[in-house]
Amino acid sequence: MPSLIILRLHPVKPVDAATFTSYLTGLSIEAFDLTLADSVSGVSIGTASGIANPHLGSPANNSVTIGSTSILQHYQNLVVGPSTKRFLQSAATAVIVANAPAGHPEYPSASSFDVRLRITRGGTTLVHDELEFNASVVNVAGPLSTDQRVYFAMPASAYVALPSAAVGLDPSLAHVDLPANGVAPPFADMVKAIDLVLAKDPGGTQLKSHPPLTAAESRQIAAEIVWNRALYPPPTPPRSLDEMYTTPASDADDVKRDRMQFEGELAGYQAVHTAEALRLAGFVYA
Repeated sequence: MPSLIILRLHPVKPVDAATFTSYLTGLSIEAFDLTLADSVSGVSIGTASGIANPHLGSPANNSVTIGSTSILQHYQNLVVGPSTKRFLQSAATAVIVANAPAGHPEYPSASSFDVRLRITRGGTTLVHDELEFNASVVNVAGPLSTDQRVYFAMPASAYVALPSAAVGLDPSLAHVDLPANGVAPPFADMVKAIDLVLAKDPGGTQLKSHPPLTAAESRQIAAEIVWNRALYPPPTPPRSLDEMYTTPASDADDVKRDRMQFEGELAGYQAVHTAEALRLAGFVYA
C-alpha cells in the first residue's frame, strides 16, 4: 500500500501562472524523516521531481505518471464561448511516494513522519527551514492513480512557499540552515560558511588558522551569514514613502493601512533576522 506525502506548493507572493511554471522547472524535493538517532539530517524516504503535462490543449485529459512526473501544476477548465479551455493556476501539488527503510519505526504511527525537506532547482539549493513533525501521509490501496485530479483532492501533508526562479543559494555566499528544532547545524556547513566570511575579511584567513573567535567576532560573522539580502530581500513599500509619510494625504485611510502594513513587515523582517543572527552566533562561538 503506497504512502504518499502530499506537498502543496505556492509562490511566496502572488504571480501569474506562467511565472509560477518557471518556479517549478527543474524543481526537486527530497523528504527526510527525522529520528531520535538522527534529528538533523534524517533518513531519505522519497523525492518528487518532474513537471506533469497539464494537457492544456486537451481539457478532457488528466493523465499523469507519478513515477516519472510527480510535480503537478494546478489547472482549471472554463467554458469560453462554444468550447472548454484549460488554464493553469499559480499552485501545484508535489507527490512523494514515501519509502521508509525496512523496520523504520515512527511515532505516533507508521502513517506519519517528521519531515525535513531538501529543495533544489536546476542543481541550486533553495532554502526551506521548516520542519513538519507528525506530518500525515495518504495511504493508497492498489496502484497509484493516473488522474491528476485525484492528487489535487488529497489532503496536504505540508505547504511549501517557493521563491522566484531567480532565487537560490549562491555557492560564493555563506549560508547556514538553522534547524528549527534548536540543535546545532552540521559542523562542516558551519566551517564552510565561516571560511567564506573570513576569506573576504581583512587578512583573508580560514577558521583553522585563525585565533579562537571572540564573542564579538562570532556575532559579526553570524550577522554576515544571516543577513543575506539577495536571498532574503527586505520588504518593499506598497506605495512611495512620499505618499505614506506626507500629510495631508488624499486618501488618508488607504495610506494609513499601507503604512502600517509596511512598518509591520519591516519590523518583522528585522526581528527575525536579528534573532537568527544571535542564535547562530552562539554556535559560531562554540
